[in-house]
Amino acid sequence: MDAAVIPAPSVVSDIVPKKKTKNVSKFQKAVRRIKNSSFTKFITGFINKTVQYSWTYGHIAGRLLWVFGCYTIIVALPLAMEIDREQTLMEIQYHERERMMRTKV
Repeated sequence: MDAAVIPAPSVVSDIVPKKKTKNVSKFQKAVRRIKNSSFTKFITGFINKTVQYSWTYGHIAGRLLWVFGCYTIIVALPLAMEIDREQTLMEIQYHERERMMRTKV
């Protein structure tokens, strides 16, 4: 019985030498391969430039929208209100004419 003493599992794992294996999955290898490719560097550079330019163009677009909004408030809305007022006056005149025609007959 003394000769067949089996050590605890933790002791076995300490005694048995471990194989030196890389814990790199196929996915990680593929990612590493893709990350180092020239196409990926090109795409990354393109995205960075696009973001950089979008900030510039975004500011320009924001200013243009602000100017357009001011133009709308100052010019277009009063003009639309004037056109609406004229149309309303024309409708009133039309109804007056209709009423006059009905009363004449």
